[in-house]
Amino acid sequence: MRSGAQLISFEISLALIMLLIVMLTGTASLREIVLSQQGTILDWWIFKLPFLGFIAFVIYMISSTAELNRAPFDISEAESELTGGFATEYSGSSFAMFFFAEFVNMFVSAGLATTFFLGGFLAPKIGIGFVDVVVDFIPGFVWFFLKTFLVIFLYMWFRWSFPRLRVDQLMYLEWKMLLPANLLLLMTGGFFLAMGVDAVMKTMQTGNMTSIYLACRNYLHKVGTGFISLLQGMGVTIRYFVSPEKIITQQYPENRETL
Repeated sequence: MRSGAQLISFEISLALIMLLIVMLTGTASLREIVLSQQGTILDWWIFKLPFLGFIAFVIYMISSTAELNRAPFDISEAESELTGGFATEYSGSSFAMFFFAEFVNMFVSAGLATTFFLGGFLAPKIGIGFVDVVVDFIPGFVWFFLKTFLVIFLYMWFRWSFPRLRVDQLMYLEWKMLLPANLLLLMTGGFFLAMGVDAVMKTMQTGNMTSIYLACRNYLHKVGTGFISLLQGMGVTIRYFVSPEKIITQQYPENRETL
């Protein structure tokens, strides 16, 4: 039951985030979605929409992590807590196939994130002539795999950093936080689409945005404080990841040392 509730709940957020990009590009073709991000890295959808693109990418990462049943959303199996499931009932090649399928799903999800938000197979141009020539020389499939592996690294980073959520916390995250945020993003995306992205960007740069700023400042402060706390936790894990002399997993008493 909890596995079905988790999959159905987070599929809604995952579909709504993809719908946002499809709505803005006007096509469901993955190739056309990639081509709509031609230009510099600022034309990728993660940066093209001010603030909203990054928020949409974060929501996609959270929803896809839950769909993949990876920590901290792996409550459907929870192999470290449950005496059951494929973690204890299979061994050898059968066990390997389950884990292989999990990593294949992760690669597919990372590929979709690359396609929708990171320019797909497009080179990361920065608007500097000789640099753009060099990155253009590298084949597109190389850039696609590099971006995909970057997203996979983020999935693994999440697993290292965050503890497992309870099922009630998981449902609260989806229905009380992610779903309203998704609906708000769709409404805002529709506004951008109706007014024109370029026109909205020009208004934001030249118009009087004082009232909007005052209305959003307190909310962004609260969200930003929580986000900074999450980044601090992820910073701890990445610091030990790049420091090989540190022993993180303590398996034997003689290997214990102060971290």
